[in-house]
Amino acid sequence: MDEDLRKLGYGKNLLLEAEKIAKGKKCEFIKLDTLSFQALDFYKKQGFEVFGTIQNAGGHTHYYLKKDL
Repeated sequence: MDEDLRKLGYGKNLLLEAEKIAKGKKCEFIKLDTLSFQALDFYKKQGFEVFGTIQNAGGHTHYYLKKDL
């Protein structure tokens, strides 16, 4: 999200819609990935848990996250 659009609920609503679609398709979980300079804390606040990392991915940490449905 662009900085001026953060804290307005767009990211949260987008994740909620993705979760709704996934549940409708009988998915058991959602997974995503992010880099350390991106939105790790945001995803954790939405209920995602880190299940893997790659250190020094272009000078950053690459995180893999999952949320059980």
